[in-house]
Amino acid sequence: MKTKTPGIFIGILFLTGCQNLKEVDTTVYMDPSRPVEERVEALLEQMTLEEKIGQMDMVSEWDQDSIMKAGYYDFGAWIAGQEPEAANLLQSFSEKTRLKIPYLIGMDAAHGYATLQGRTIYPTSVSMAATFNRSLTEQAARKAAVEIRSAGNQSQALEKSINARRSVEDIRLKTTVRVLQTE
Repeated sequence: MKTKTPGIFIGILFLTGCQNLKEVDTTVYMDPSRPVEERVEALLEQMTLEEKIGQMDMVSEWDQDSIMKAGYYDFGAWIAGQEPEAANLLQSFSEKTRLKIPYLIGMDAAHGYATLQGRTIYPTSVSMAATFNRSLTEQAARKAAVEIRSAGNQSQALEKSINARRSVEDIRLKTTVRVLQTE
């Protein structure tokens, strides 16, 4: 006697896969006048599992050519230290996704926004900590945040800091990442 289990399983997979074929309803989640909770719920209801997982992925600007060749844009963020025009180009790739969720664009700020010409280069957090001068460290972080915002980065800046639970040998490899507020 033949079992119907494989046919049922294939049918469920087909119907689940057809979720991508549904027309996207942007009337709620792209309406800034609606409450945030309502917009988030409307978006989550339309997202596939693959899209939800993709939102947890951050890709690097150095992989831009490979990403364009592959034509895969369903991720949540870029790490990029670029001028606003280049960051806008990266952001435009989100328009190629089914739900058009804007990317977060972050950057490595171990030395401030030192990757861009004309910006201040600050000592690393390890060097700043060695001064034992909290006021100076806070002042440098605030100045770096102003420069980061001036370049159009509205989301996050990442910088390395020592993980105090580990040995101080090989600090570069044994670091944690903090998110600097760029307000």
